[in-house]
Amino acid sequence: MDIKKNKRSIGSKTIIMDETEYAQLIAKRQIILLTLLNNILIHMKKNKIENITEFVNISRSELIKKEYMDIFDSMSDTLFEVFNKQQSGYYHKSKTLICTLLKNLSLQSNYKLEKINVSETIILNGIKYKKNDTHYSIIENKNI
Repeated sequence: MDIKKNKRSIGSKTIIMDETEYAQLIAKRQIILLTLLNNILIHMKKNKIENITEFVNISRSELIKKEYMDIFDSMSDTLFEVFNKQQSGYYHKSKTLICTLLKNLSLQSNYKLEKINVSETIILNGIKYKKNDTHYSIIENKNI
């Protein structure tokens, strides 16, 4: 019986692997992504998570702080052993790079980053203002 092998992107190279090898790669990606998320959450003074999908309702305005990109940079060697650097969006240096990276790393781990627009009304000196923000959650990717 022939084992079906497909091209898969790992790090900066494309290799041929069977479904079992691919499942092992996804499991390794998920562990590394979970580590990254926990490092970010610890710096946000939030609780660690056991599952990637527990990364919920994280404010974009907080997430784009430079210190979280520094965490990402400190883990980049480990991340890009199993994630494709080009597909991650790492080369697009921008203020919101961490959001792009989380979105693309999530996809490479069979998850997706869900974007939720949040609006609240603030009253300041008797005047109502609308404050808009985006919150992110990582959810299972049902399209796989």
